[in-house]
Amino acid sequence: PERPMVEYLIAKAGHLQLTDPDFVAELRRWPTGRPGTVDSSAAAVSRRAAQETTAGSLVALATDGDTPEQWIVAGEGLAAVLLTAAGLGLAVSFANQPLQLPQTRADVAATFAVGTDLQQLLRVGFADVAPEQTPRRSLDDVSVPLSEPW
Repeated sequence: PERPMVEYLIAKAGHLQLTDPDFVAELRRWPTGRPGTVDSSAAAVSRRAAQETTAGSLVALATDGDTPEQWIVAGEGLAAVLLTAAGLGLAVSFANQPLQLPQTRADVAATFAVGTDLQQLLRVGFADVAPEQTPRRSLDDVSVPLSEPW
């Protein structure tokens, strides 16, 4: 029942981020796929976000605190979720925009009405199309043989 409000907050936070010149500059520095194949303009990012709005189920990952130790616990939980989803053939995308901004983080927590600290917000479901495999470097390019055992 909370989904419409959470989707609204995801869109609101995404819009707020795209109006921040520092955020947009950082976004443009991140790799977005094979060179020349992905439009990383603010408008394109906004279009992709709008397409994801109804995709999959929303999953919130929360902890009983917001300390560095709890962040590690959340990371361990996130790893378990991602590995389990991959094993089940599910696609996962992050929807953390409202958790990244103070003005929307509190609204998301109030929407879920839980007394915990939200750490991650994910969309989980089956992808309509299989993703392209990301390029990988060869093992020889990223490793060297050891001259002596450990």
